[in-house]
Amino acid sequence: MPDQPSSARGAATHQRIIDAATQEFAQYGIAGARIERIIAAARTNKAQLYGYFGNKERLFDAIFFASLERITNVVPIDVEDLADWAVRLYDEYLARPD
Repeated sequence: MPDQPSSARGAATHQRIIDAATQEFAQYGIAGARIERIIAAARTNKAQLYGYFGNKERLFDAIFFASLERITNVVPIDVEDLADWAVRLYDEYLARPD
């Protein structure tokens, strides 16, 4: 199981990796995303990235599941008005295409 950050510096590095990887995956997809670009943008190294996430697929999974959690919190499903929910969901994805 990948390690979790145990210090403030580690948490900051972890967040920089998440932010850089989110942009990388949004722009290139999982197949086109490159670890080298992610670590350069995050100002870290491969050992740190792999230590926190294990591999590129697990990094993608972490970002994907965090995105799903965020979107369900920002745009909760309203079963009484699915049309309005769909519009709000669409608007949120326009605002945050990543």
